[in-house]
Amino acid sequence: MREGQVTRLGRWLRRTGVDELPQFINVVRGEMSVVGPRPLTPTDVERLGWNEPEHDWRFATRPGITGLSQLLAGRGARFTQKLDRLYLRRQSVALDVQVIALSFAVNVFGKTHVRRWLTAADRSESA
Repeated sequence: MREGQVTRLGRWLRRTGVDELPQFINVVRGEMSVVGPRPLTPTDVERLGWNEPEHDWRFATRPGITGLSQLLAGRGARFTQKLDRLYLRRQSVALDVQVIALSFAVNVFGKTHVRRWLTAADRSESA
């Protein structure tokens, strides 16, 4: 950033996800996993009201670099929480591979395009 403005390089780093690469050091150290609920700052926990004991389940697992809520949720805390619970209930290597593949697709094609593809695929499976 420069004077509160995101630079061209910063925008590119964010858009491509390259800015997430240092987090792999945390994965190697065992502090994070590749897939899981996103880590939250204490300010985020307070803002969301997730500092009560009924939210402890979310913090009982290692946070991840990517997850269902990063790929599918908007900005709503309730939907994010549902996706995090769903991931933790259905956690498997196959699901992790799918989430990682979708994360790469989002970085290459953008979240809007990937969401459209997922919606179209869901409709074709339902038909």
